[in-house]
Amino acid sequence: MTAAISTDLSGHVATETAWRAELSLQTIGSALHATLIREDTTWYDDDPHGDITEEVVCERDLVGVPLPAAFAAVDEWLVGEHRLRVLPHSWVPCDSGGDTGVALLLEGRVLPARPIDPLSNWGS
Repeated sequence: MTAAISTDLSGHVATETAWRAELSLQTIGSALHATLIREDTTWYDDDPHGDITEEVVCERDLVGVPLPAAFAAVDEWLVGEHRLRVLPHSWVPCDSGGDTGVALLLEGRVLPARPIDPLSNWGS
């Protein structure tokens, strides 16, 4: 016996989740600030653009960490606490300056991190 498959989509929406990290500097000489952000885009049948919601998952101040070392520090934090990592070379500058309230703002794409040990279980 096979189960019937429902084709009524009225009670379902498609949701796409993307993760990103932001690295900001409020003022020259202050600590760098890292933020992990979850962005959900919900797609409805009658809206080709989707609704975007953002949630700040967590934040970290990187006290005493110079900018060149900040990228590795963000990866250590994300891997250790969330099993996530910033995609290498995905860091891009964002608008910053007088209107934004930050002296520097960078954004990177975040993806799940998995060990490269050949004996590890990739499915877990």
